[in-house]
Amino acid sequence: MKSVPNPERVGKEKLKPIMGTPPDLLSPPKGCPFYERCEYSMKVCRESMPPFFEIDENHKSACWLNHKDAPKVGIN
Repeated sequence: MKSVPNPERVGKEKLKPIMGTPPDLLSPPKGCPFYERCEYSMKVCRESMPPFFEIDENHKSACWLNHKDAPKVGIN
């Protein structure tokens, strides 16, 4: 999310590029397609695609960090 411009902060912060290359869409990885590029990736990310976790009524996320047993990290 640090690579997405925030209209309220334009010119006040430097965007952080996403390192690495996007996954091959013709031969997707076994687990999460963002595993290689995510600074918070875990072993489970490489092995299994995460299910959708409900964040709130209209918001779901497919990220293992939203699992109840996942370590708490500063991803905000």
